[in-house]
Amino acid sequence: SLADWNWDFNCFAWRSILGVIELPLLMARSGKGFTMKKKLMPELQHRWTAMFAALAAGADLPPAQRLRAEGMMEAVVLLGEATEDELSLAMAVCYEQAFGRSLAAEFGEDWQAFFPFPQIPAMAKRAPVYPSTAD
Repeated sequence: SLADWNWDFNCFAWRSILGVIELPLLMARSGKGFTMKKKLMPELQHRWTAMFAALAAGADLPPAQRLRAEGMMEAVVLLGEATEDELSLAMAVCYEQAFGRSLAAEFGEDWQAFFPFPQIPAMAKRAPVYPSTAD
């Protein structure tokens, strides 16, 4: 039951994992206690779309945004909201919408060997390098 939980720890953990999403909004009373409502997947798709759109436009992407999304991907799997394969496919769709080419076309058919779950292939283009001296 809810009373058996270490409430202080769980409040901290839920807020750390879910950010600004409040615990009562995610919890629904069931016959066997509390269960999670499925709200993380839409947020994760929103984050992928924003990350890939920024990178496709040539903007930088702070590593923290990618790392938070990767943590959210693990949470989605742990909560049973989706499998690793389902997430990889959904992420690939977001990537293709932003870049106009698939992850396989960009990184090869075995792209997941180089970017194992939950890694997100979100890298900015290399900045041009110009010599600063005549040498």
